[in-house]
Amino acid sequence: TLLRMKAYNDLKVALEEFTQPLIPLLTIIEPFIDAYSSAVKVIRNVIQAYETFRDTYEKAKDLIERIFGPKFHRKFPKQIRGDEGCKQSNCQCGFYPTTSGNTTVYREGLQLEA
Repeated sequence: TLLRMKAYNDLKVALEEFTQPLIPLLTIIEPFIDAYSSAVKVIRNVIQAYETFRDTYEKAKDLIERIFGPKFHRKFPKQIRGDEGCKQSNCQCGFYPTTSGNTTVYREGLQLEA
């Protein structure tokens, strides 16, 4: 243990001798390090704000789509079935039959053209 203590003390003295000349350099560099730290902090805050905004927007969009249904651009090719389409397919206007297994399910929506 005495040998370990001597080695520890010698290493400690060597590190202090090595770092003494660097202290003036560190005082010169300190303002730049502070500016860099604050810039990184601002960038991280901007990223966090963007992620929060994006998540909130996605949740709001999801909620609105659950209430009103997904929306398409006005120029998206579509054909809205009118009264004649409802009478022919024997369904309520705005609801279109689809088969799922052996049962017919009425879903609200548009008939899209491909």
